[in-house]
Amino acid sequence: MADLALDDAAVAAADGLLPSAVIIDVTPGDHHSLQLARRLRRLPRAPTVLLTSSADRATFGSALETFPFVAKSDLCSEAIFNAIRTEDTPR
Repeated sequence: MADLALDDAAVAAADGLLPSAVIIDVTPGDHHSLQLARRLRRLPRAPTVLLTSSADRATFGSALETFPFVAKSDLCSEAIFNAIRTEDTPR
């Protein structure tokens, strides 16, 4: 588990530590966190990138793209596990 606020440090840590999942807190209008999520998704051994926010998914419209999302009000280990498992399911 790591808490990294800087994009480059977060990407380097994910590339080196090879986590299976990363949780990123986003806020409406926050393009910075979404850019980080995209960078992580492009890693050779990319983790599942789960987004969370105090706002609900509808607030973001299409900005969250296809990233799995769990609102903070629903955030618990079961919700995280289900979102990650769904993301890892072959399409």
